[in-house]
Amino acid sequence: MTEIKDCLPEAARRHFINLRNIRLDAETGKYRERLVKLRTQIAARSQGRSGWQEMEEWKYKEELSDALAAGYIQDALKPVSCMTSR
Repeated sequence: MTEIKDCLPEAARRHFINLRNIRLDAETGKYRERLVKLRTQIAARSQGRSGWQEMEEWKYKEELSDALAAGYIQDALKPVSCMTSR
């Protein structure tokens, strides 16, 4: 499968990789923070894993994937639009 970065010009590719890495760190950090908060709340109630918790964690994973996918497209278009306006 071809990655977005492979379709970009060399100068834009480097810029995209930097943006991608920043976005990945930020979005993954948000995901982990939400997951820890949820698990802490469940542990505070002395509950075991439940179907509700599984669904919440799945929702968080979906939101992470959506945010990364949309962000990668936005990041890929940024350097291209900057380069074509020069």
